[in-house]
Amino acid sequence: MRTTLQEALILISNHFCDFERQTLFIEHIVQDKRTEWLAFGEALKSPLDFMSFVGLDKPPSFAVEGAATLQNRSRLLDALHVVLGVVKRCTWPDDPERAQRGGFVIGCTELGNPICRNPATKHVVPLLSHVLSLMRVLNELFAPEALHALSEGYRGIHGMMEHEKKLLMGICALPTDPLDTTIRSEPTAFEKMQTFMMMVTEGCYHLMGSAGPSLGRDLYQLMGLSDAIVTNVFSRMDLVPDYRLRPIIRVFFKPFVYSCPPSFYDSVLVPLFAHLAPLMCERLTRRWIYIASLYESGQLDGEVNDTQEVLEDQLNRTLTREYLDVLKIALVGGQIGADHVAAGANANSNSVAMENEEHSMDSAPQSRASQSALLSDIISDLGGKLLRNGLIGNYVLMTLLKAIAWNDGMCSMKAVNIAAPVMRFLAAEKLMDENKAVTAFTAVLQGMQVHGQHEANQSGMVTLGVQFYELLRPQFPILSEVLQHIPSVNAADIQKFDEKIAVAPAKGNKVDRAKKDIFKKLTAQLVGRSVNQLFRHEVQIANLPPMQSHKAKGAMGTTADIMDSNQNASLARLFGPEK
Repeated sequence: MRTTLQEALILISNHFCDFERQTLFIEHIVQDKRTEWLAFGEALKSPLDFMSFVGLDKPPSFAVEGAATLQNRSRLLDALHVVLGVVKRCTWPDDPERAQRGGFVIGCTELGNPICRNPATKHVVPLLSHVLSLMRVLNELFAPEALHALSEGYRGIHGMMEHEKKLLMGICALPTDPLDTTIRSEPTAFEKMQTFMMMVTEGCYHLMGSAGPSLGRDLYQLMGLSDAIVTNVFSRMDLVPDYRLRPIIRVFFKPFVYSCPPSFYDSVLVPLFAHLAPLMCERLTRRWIYIASLYESGQLDGEVNDTQEVLEDQLNRTLTREYLDVLKIALVGGQIGADHVAAGANANSNSVAMENEEHSMDSAPQSRASQSALLSDIISDLGGKLLRNGLIGNYVLMTLLKAIAWNDGMCSMKAVNIAAPVMRFLAAEKLMDENKAVTAFTAVLQGMQVHGQHEANQSGMVTLGVQFYELLRPQFPILSEVLQHIPSVNAADIQKFDEKIAVAPAKGNKVDRAKKDIFKKLTAQLVGRSVNQLFRHEVQIANLPPMQSHKAKGAMGTTADIMDSNQNASLARLFGPEK
């Protein structure tokens, strides 16, 4: 409650429109917590020290008032939420003139837009190293030595909470009366510890995710920022489970990428993608192979809906979609919306459940540039830097091409929408080779085989396939051989398709309808049938005799009696036993 009141006061102080008054007020709020964070230093050195600090190495018990571990958890959570509230709520005036008069403007961007400073920057930045250390320790808790050191009563402490599982599966919780004592039970010591761990984890990622839009250039220009993020936020990601990886991608990395000023792409974002892109490509590929094996073995069929495998399947789909959203923002631009801010677990996590507020110093020009790139379907400046990097470009392309054929229609559509401008950019920059061309075109055919029965997916992949062939066929004739491997394909149709492709393409990114029709005909053998069409049987009545037409007889200007005209229609004889 105290943290919520502090946030309200910070929102009120924003209307002072006076940098000095606001920064003095923020200093008054943060100064006590600065000492707290310094005191946490010993506990954040290793996962074992942290476990001892919060009591994970001791048996679960209802700690009495004043117990050391209970106080430690309360202090840590309070210190985290105070800094989170400051980062989320403190900002500069929206009006450039008021910002100028209040002392917030410190310069202008290359486009002439004012660069503002946040009153909380000098108070928050010194604490970020401690927050990053906490994030590193939270990841290292999944290391074998840390799991082995857990108390026997806390063995499942890192598992997903029930409400998280229901949200992931789309199960709506039934509303209950909070005053009904018959259905309200006191949480156990295990549940309290699990809630604490969830709130600390979510709070850290919300804090760092909001730091980009809130602090702006003052954050991105910090020396060694990318190395600090790789060392701490991305620490031991091979051990972090999917449900803990989701907030890293969606809550932290997505707004962090979106809010980065263009002048810091090379120093901050390129090194981060160089570390993250290979990890995510290999991880998602491995997970989709595992999920496919579950489907093949029958463990994920239509009758199973409450097993751990079903939860893993849904979690993998959601993680893939969210990572593709990050790639879209990085490669072609886009809006992040408010979906990256997750609601808190309960009423006590108000500081975590905050709405998204876009306050990046360069948000206005960057937003316009992103929208322009999206509408014109071209690669953004950041996307160009990533794709020109050999390591990042290969793994990003590999992820997109594999996602086209992964068994999730939404993932496939997201990948298709990004793959077209990526391929055009690579071809224009002469970064394509024969292996990439064959792999890309084969991925489209595989996508047609998996998702072609769905009209929305088929339309996008037909367009993408024609674009790929039109773009790559003149330079890589081997693509026609790929078409020849389609079962029961007609060589004359391939020849006709090549002749159509040889014609100069229309201006822009539009695809000739005739080319799409031929490509659809060529790939018809690959497309399966939708489930609702598998057992469709058309009913036909053989030798159905024709019905005799009876003209209504009546005087001019009068209407014939419909009942009289139908009495002699002989409908009954059509279905009689006589032949």
